[in-house]
Amino acid sequence: MEQELPHPGFADIRLNEVAEGHWRVTDRRFRATNPRTLLGFIRQSDDGFEATDVRRSDEPVVYPSREAAVAAFLPMTSAARATS
Repeated sequence: MEQELPHPGFADIRLNEVAEGHWRVTDRRFRATNPRTLLGFIRQSDDGFEATDVRRSDEPVVYPSREAAVAAFLPMTSAARATS
């Protein structure tokens, strides 16, 4: 039986720029070849930063800053600390 890891913390999040204004969001606790490493994507748009968390939805949510978009990939308690 596979043990479930706790949600990633802020230090576990890695942004890899794949194109100008587009980032792949990964969990650095896993190797790049492990499918669990992919958390989602962030895309800069005219409205802000669109975060798509592939663990929850395929619909992006718009945030006012890149930092707020990154915090969206954290559990609620960590996200509140990261943005305050």
